[in-house]
Amino acid sequence: MLVEKSGKVIIGNRVFFNNFCPINAMLSVTIGDDCIFGENVKIYDHNHCYQDRSKSISKQGFSTAAIQIGRNCWIGSQVTILKGVTIGDNSIIGAGVVVYQDVPENSIILSNGEIINKMYLKSLISIVIPVYNVEKYLEKCLQSVQNQTYNHFEVILVNDGSTDSSLSICEKFVNQDKRFSVLSKENGGLSSARNFGIKKAKGSFITFVDSDDYIVKDYLSHLVAGIKSETSIVCSRFFLVDEKGNLLTKKEAPKKKSKVVSIEESIKIILLQNGYDHSAWGKLYPVSFFETISFPEGKLYEDMGTTYKLLKLASEVVFLDAYDYAYLQQPNSIMNSSFNLKKLDIIEMVHEMENDILAQFPNLACQIKNRAFAAEVKIFLEIPKKKEFEQAQKKLWHEIKENRKAPFMTKGARLKNKLAASLAFLGKSLCLTIGKQLVDR
Repeated sequence: MLVEKSGKVIIGNRVFFNNFCPINAMLSVTIGDDCIFGENVKIYDHNHCYQDRSKSISKQGFSTAAIQIGRNCWIGSQVTILKGVTIGDNSIIGAGVVVYQDVPENSIILSNGEIINKMYLKSLISIVIPVYNVEKYLEKCLQSVQNQTYNHFEVILVNDGSTDSSLSICEKFVNQDKRFSVLSKENGGLSSARNFGIKKAKGSFITFVDSDDYIVKDYLSHLVAGIKSETSIVCSRFFLVDEKGNLLTKKEAPKKKSKVVSIEESIKIILLQNGYDHSAWGKLYPVSFFETISFPEGKLYEDMGTTYKLLKLASEVVFLDAYDYAYLQQPNSIMNSSFNLKKLDIIEMVHEMENDILAQFPNLACQIKNRAFAAEVKIFLEIPKKKEFEQAQKKLWHEIKENRKAPFMTKGARLKNKLAASLAFLGKSLCLTIGKQLVDR
């Protein structure tokens, strides 16, 4: 232990140090009661890489900042604690970590530097799954939920007037697993089913899973580990699969476990759609957020009109680097009769989103128009060549022309957006002809 004349070290009661735990202090190091230190823990309250040991630290011009370690902390082997750090009470620091920033109380720092709040590791998570005529996919979806490594959850299955065997499949899981429950209602659509399930949720956090999708076994564990506070939103990456389970998107190698971003940055990320999306699924929300926000019933594209509003309520948004949500890409030809005039709801949703976001974050204008363009082109290419849809096509084309510059002005815009924008500059006829051919391939 090196303590200079100006130094100060205070160590509380019942603190256990293992072999070789040097404390180099020229200002102040305070260690609370009942702490345990592993082997070779180093504590420096100053710039510790000094060259001349014959001179005092203070004479070599190095700055200092006090270190405070709270009560009931466990510090693993080979940990280095640097100047100015405060480690909160009841924290656990994993082996080999370099602690260079404050650690909130009740935290766990893993060996890779990830900070987890212990307070939320046993939180009850509500999982709401709307169910409507999905007998072909439902069993796989519910099995993936049942197999989660994090097991403190409830599943609220909302049978939205199914006419196939979906209800029977739900009841089978309810009989097998007390964490599952099923509620039945008249068909009202996805938003109605979600809102119905939210009202029955008992958890402090909630996540949504679409009944034709499935989740990786660590989906909930990763989401819960990402919680920083009672008003955090945590987002998982997703990947596309076909009906046979074949991967349709390339998974990038994880760079780090997570990143915590501002509200403005989080909205920007979901607008760009690069691995994350505005969809309600694949995210963990505080249940309390739904006291003032609900999904718009009777409207399509409900997620586009809701997710950004939820993000605006968060104290921070955490983006995980793990691909834990499998989104089923079902076969769907744009030439069939699946188009209906309700899909023009996208225009209303886009305009509302644009007005709301720009009022608070004017710097996101390009990202909003880029996202709007992507949604509008997709629907535009679905419109059959029929007289009854001419006005719908005209209306969408007007919106596309308004937004077609945005992909070229938006840093991080997807290549497919830029290609579609290039087609839009060729005119409506060529955009339709070439666009439909490309999508059908």
